[in-house]
Formats: sequence, C-alpha cells, structure tokens
Amino acid sequence: MEGFAESCAGYLKHPFSKSVVFYERMFQVASTGISDLATFAQGLEKEGSALHAAFTLPYSNGPVEGKINKLKYIKRSMYGRSHFPLLRQRVLKAG
Repeated sequence: MEGFAESCAGYLKHPFSKSVVFYERMFQVASTGISDLATFAQGLEKEGSALHAAFTLPYSNGPVEGKINKLKYIKRSMYGRSHFPLLRQRVLKAG
C-alpha cells in the first residue's frame, strides 16, 4: 500500500498523462480484499466524471475557495458584535 500512496501523489503532480493508470490502480485496490480500501475505491468510482475532469482539465476552484475562506474568517471575527450592514461594509472593504 505504500507504493499506492506514492503513485497517487504522482498523479497529482502529472495528472494529464496518468488518469488511465489511476483507474487501473483503483481497480487493483478494490480487489485487494481490504474492505476499507474497497469502499474507498467504490466511492471514487461513483465520482468518476469529477475525477476525470480534475485529472484532465486545467481549471481550478482555488481562487473561489480563497474568497470563501476570507469571507468566513470575517464573519467569524464579527460573530455577536454587529448586524448585516457592518458585515457587508467589512466584506466590501476587504475585497
């Protein structure tokens, strides 16, 4: 299983050329007989189209996640202090 973890890290570094190999490895993991790994592989199999898109498309939702994280931070820092108008001002000022 140690080799499997290392190969998964390689898929993330070079995703475009290795998506087919990834699916082959998931099949190998599902047939190991270890129930937890088989369940994990089945869960990844259900998300097959999303995984394929993640491996082959150059798009990322990182910038959006960063904005959401910043918004949640501002909201948490103001919890119990004020109402929506001040929160709105802080979010617009931070943007």
